[in-house]
Amino acid sequence: MGWVVALFALAGVALLGIALDVIALRRRRARALAVAALVLKALVVVAFGVWFLIFQVLTTARGWEDLASFAAVLVASIGLLGIAVILDAIIAWTLTRDRGSSA
Repeated sequence: MGWVVALFALAGVALLGIALDVIALRRRRARALAVAALVLKALVVVAFGVWFLIFQVLTTARGWEDLASFAAVLVASIGLLGIAVILDAIIAWTLTRDRGSSA
């Protein structure tokens, strides 16, 4: 259950980070970090989408394979979202530093 709580916490922060990524892209600051963070978030969404498509739409899982694959996607997603949140923190720091120096 702790993995699920960690995923929801990181996903909430990552969703807020999407706005930060868009702001960074529009201001042309830390563009590479913003693109990397958005790609990592998209990978998480695609991973859960593929899992749902395979085990809920195309086939019916037999045994533990759906649960095991879901656990693997969950654990990998926590790592990816963790990296995306760190990138968002760096972007926020860069944007605030740039705003402070331009004022």
